[in-house]
Amino acid sequence: MMLTLSLSLALALPTIEHKLETVVPGDVVQVGLSLPRFWADNELAGEGTLWGGKTLGDAILTVRFEQNFPFLSGEECVKRWKGMPKFKRFSAGGVACFEYRNEIQKGFVQNNFYAFLTTPDYVFILHLSQMDMGTLERDETWNRKSFGAIVENFKAEGRTDPSKLRFPVEVYAFRDEVAAQKSGHDKWAERQARERPDEYAPHFYLGVLGLQREDHRLAVRGHERAIELLEGLEKRSPKETRVYANALGGLGESLAALKKFRDALPIFQRLSELADPEDSTPLEAFRNEALYGMAYCHAQARNSKEALRFLRLAIEAQPTQRRRAKQDPLFRPLASSKDFKALVGS
Repeated sequence: MMLTLSLSLALALPTIEHKLETVVPGDVVQVGLSLPRFWADNELAGEGTLWGGKTLGDAILTVRFEQNFPFLSGEECVKRWKGMPKFKRFSAGGVACFEYRNEIQKGFVQNNFYAFLTTPDYVFILHLSQMDMGTLERDETWNRKSFGAIVENFKAEGRTDPSKLRFPVEVYAFRDEVAAQKSGHDKWAERQARERPDEYAPHFYLGVLGLQREDHRLAVRGHERAIELLEGLEKRSPKETRVYANALGGLGESLAALKKFRDALPIFQRLSELADPEDSTPLEAFRNEALYGMAYCHAQARNSKEALRFLRLAIEAQPTQRRRAKQDPLFRPLASSKDFKALVGS
């Protein structure tokens, strides 16, 4: 199946001079963008960035990508930003966009434009930022129309091969079913999980969805059923083991968020002990996170000895956990402990 996202209308800009083309790193999905001027800036490059540089009016333009799992429509992406100052939603060729203005100081305004072009595989994020101190010429000032013209020239072609991704193809097949719905994606996914009680993919998807939108009761419900179904398999594949590890971690995280630390502790314990000699999928990251989870569960139970033991193991496995624990309010019961201060640094 070939997916093409191709939008083109007459530009309200000078003649197109730059046509950017690339491939999403590690994938076959081809992307392209046409615009009047573009000067690449390596300092704006980074993981998840396709292009970064300057365009007309000294504006900064970046194009980034994220995997779209669980699926989000462009409108759902825009809603996450509605708290920004002077937020205004608009559309460009059917693509969800918004703008906001940030007055840094009197007479010094930063204008921002965002567009979210979504496919079942990716969210492509176009961001244009321009500083306006009242000195820009009219034809150098970006607005909805000129930004929208760029959005309408963005193209994404091709589909990711799901067999090369981290989860089994069944998980992405369900994601694609969700993406095919015209609206109400989350509600449709919830209904399908009820109607397909013996398939782990819809329930795992629901668990991840709950975590994403911080609906931890939904996350618990989805992950618990996915875990139950995966434990019922006679033999799990390496990718099914990765789903199982993700579900355990997500369940522990959601139970902790609901302050059910006593219930979360044995979940993290199971995750820390997870091993399969035939599993080629690295599980160290999951096990390390489980050690950290066990540490804060013990801290919340005022079991300082065990909390410090597991935190020490977590830091030995992943030194960045030291700074995280120092700032984590879940370790507040240990704040006065000399051993804790020595471990994380006072």
